[in-house]
Amino acid sequence: MTRTVVVVLFWVALWHLAGRPAPADDKKPAENVDVQKDVYPFLRKYCVSCHNDVTGSARPSLTDFQDAKSIRKEGDTWRTVVKVTAAGTMPPAGRAKPGAKDVERFTTNGNLVLESAAERK
Repeated sequence: MTRTVVVVLFWVALWHLAGRPAPADDKKPAENVDVQKDVYPFLRKYCVSCHNDVTGSARPSLTDFQDAKSIRKEGDTWRTVVKVTAAGTMPPAGRAKPGAKDVERFTTNGNLVLESAAERK
């Protein structure tokens, strides 16, 4: 192959790659997290059967964490919820355990809700 052909092929390849979009980031921007869709269903499925205001079998109650405002208002409690979920200590033994992908999605989205509050300050 001549040097000219190699140089032309190099520039064509570079031009082609430059036109491609960047790889997609799986992480949602904080403002795109919908608590009702991306966070609360996890709580409903794995947590609020015990952590609720009716039976009171476990504290704290997590039934109020249905919107970003309530999560931000109780930020310290929310951080603990995310932490014990990520560590696998909740749900406790004998209860249905979420899969690793569900836990990661929940903790990522839960943290994003708090990050968006910090960015606004």
